[in-house]
Amino acid sequence: MPGGAFDMGCFRDPEHDCGGDAAPRHTVSLDGFLIDRTEVTVAAYRRCSDAGACKTDGITTQTDMGGHPAECNGRRSDRDDHPINCVTWTDADSFCKWADKRLPTEAEWEKAAGGTERRSFPWGNDGPDGREDLVVILRLHGKSAPRGERSPKYVNTTWPVGGKPAGASPYGALDMLGNVWEWTADWYDAAYYARSPSANPQGPEQGSFRVMRGDVDEAFMRVQNRAKLAPTSRLGVLGFRCARSVPR
Repeated sequence: MPGGAFDMGCFRDPEHDCGGDAAPRHTVSLDGFLIDRTEVTVAAYRRCSDAGACKTDGITTQTDMGGHPAECNGRRSDRDDHPINCVTWTDADSFCKWADKRLPTEAEWEKAAGGTERRSFPWGNDGPDGREDLVVILRLHGKSAPRGERSPKYVNTTWPVGGKPAGASPYGALDMLGNVWEWTADWYDAAYYARSPSANPQGPEQGSFRVMRGDVDEAFMRVQNRAKLAPTSRLGVLGFRCARSVPR
């Protein structure tokens, strides 16, 4: 990703509708960085586990939001190319360090997902509207987004990473929305944008929740939307990708 400035946060109009904690919109300047083109796969995570650097405890037995059973890809022999899910923030952080990388900051994630053109979605400003070529939209709690009806457009499980190339970001990053949410490096603070530094923000110094990005529900997914989760949590709809700083 090239270094430079972009507008981060909500644009506060019907075309760019997003959550209240994504305001105010502010200009952020980032140094150049690298980010994984896809989410980390089951196969990649297994290599880390085989090397003794990643834990597998709990990635096959947890429950999802609302107590619904999680579809944990790590327990399946036929999902090597699917995103690893059901991992805690520490699990994700450990993998990235093993790979000589790190989790992306929230600002890095947003720039990689939307670029510098004020896009609401990686592919532009038009919502997915159920388009199967753009994004993997998951059913939550047995219902499909956005109105709760069941439809073949919405799936119960993840897809192989990079399976929707038409939904790529301006920089070629895939599945930045849909498939799974993604952990980022930052602690969460709903009011952080009001005091965020303009250059290379790293998030609050401490907190109770970590930021996750990349919604899987069509009704709410936007590049700018933020969400929080306790770092010890595991969800079947949550994975991660890694980033790396570019030496100056």
